[in-house]
Amino acid sequence: YAGVLDFIQPPLMLGSLLLLPFVFVGIIKDIVILFICAGLVLQFPVTFSVVLKTKKLKYILLILVNFLRAYARGLGLLLGIIRAKMLC
Repeated sequence: YAGVLDFIQPPLMLGSLLLLPFVFVGIIKDIVILFICAGLVLQFPVTFSVVLKTKKLKYILLILVNFLRAYARGLGLLLGIIRAKMLC
């Protein structure tokens, strides 16, 4: 069920969030932009396969939905780590 992209996206998007407070420090802004752009580009394969399969251009919106989903999964990952540490 889960592919490589499903394991790459959440930490990547979480990294962009965690680096936001430091965006004015040197090269951090470029790293945040890189993470966000990579997160968007990683949505293309699945989205385009759905658009081609259904022949409906409206499914191009999956780029945005899956992009936001990657952030939600990243935050869930962080919460899971925090909760696991609290149980130890």
